[in-house]
Amino acid sequence: MTDYPEKPKRDKQKQKPKPQSQNVRTLVNLSIFAVIIIFAGVFFFDNSDSPEVEVTVVEVETLPPTATIAPRNALERGMVAVASGKFAEATEHFTDALEENAAPLDIFMLRAYAYYRMGDYDAALADYNRVIEADPNHDVQAWIGKSEILYRLYEQSERDTVLKEAFLTATQTVQHINKTNAEVRTSDHLLLGNIFYEVEEYGLARTQYEAYITKTENPSLDVIERLGFLQTLE
Repeated sequence: MTDYPEKPKRDKQKQKPKPQSQNVRTLVNLSIFAVIIIFAGVFFFDNSDSPEVEVTVVEVETLPPTATIAPRNALERGMVAVASGKFAEATEHFTDALEENAAPLDIFMLRAYAYYRMGDYDAALADYNRVIEADPNHDVQAWIGKSEILYRLYEQSERDTVLKEAFLTATQTVQHINKTNAEVRTSDHLLLGNIFYEVEEYGLARTQYEAYITKTENPSLDVIERLGFLQTLE
């Protein structure tokens, strides 16, 4: 076994901060799954015999803060609740939406994100698992969301079994990314790098940290320090 230099220890006071509402994380890729009806009459269809609802895909950040037209269904109400930071309310609406929507995996992704923002990691994890089990290729954010929740549970408990599960999920996530050429965010690289670093899979950690630094203008000082350590292992 190779004797590595002592790695910098994880500073519990510098744990990765929880995401802000403007940097959507679930865990859900809102460029695909944040389905919301734009609150303007130009986007609404006239009432007809068809039960289908026309939707426009937008990011929550683009939701007009002064929108006043009332949402018409559970999905819309859930998205308005998310945009307003009312995540507990959003989970109730998304649960209702599951009964009336023909694309349940998208709704599970949205509900998982809302559960995550509430801090209900078990419920969020269950929804991500539902998506992955139904269709592993549905969206890479299901894998990333699951990885992040497991890592947060490890930070809370410091249980090796949880860290091992986070590592296995992160490994599957990278395999999925490489297989599908999925686009991931800067923060996703940071998350995966942290998981690999924690289990001392330094080659994998370095790859993710280097991708993170390439994509960000202001990299974390912790990551710079860790990369310096990893370079001593060459």
